[in-house]
Amino acid sequence: MAGRKPAKDYAALYPGWPDIDPKTVTDPLDHRVLQLFHLVRDDFEARTKRGEIKSTKEYSRFLELPSALVHNLLHGKTIPTVETIVRIENKVHHSMFPPYDNSLMHEIHEQESRANKKNSK
Repeated sequence: MAGRKPAKDYAALYPGWPDIDPKTVTDPLDHRVLQLFHLVRDDFEARTKRGEIKSTKEYSRFLELPSALVHNLLHGKTIPTVETIVRIENKVHHSMFPPYDNSLMHEIHEQESRANKKNSK
């Protein structure tokens, strides 16, 4: 199981990343990435609050993932592979994929269309 370093420097683009309000992220793809990080963090915090785990290391053992990977996920520093996301979902028993939002995808297509028009001039 692994993750990869994000192609974008989210911390530079969005000061405070990933501890920011998703409403402040205007790029639809970045917004979904942030939602993913928040879903993982929310699960970690809920399990900590219920006393199921006490640390990132315990959460890593629960998820059966390397501690460094889980630490980086919780801090928005690693984009998990699909396989890692599915493994997490199997352990937490709910989806970690942010819900698909047609309005976000419409915005992506609009941005791409504007960029293509600008580049073709």
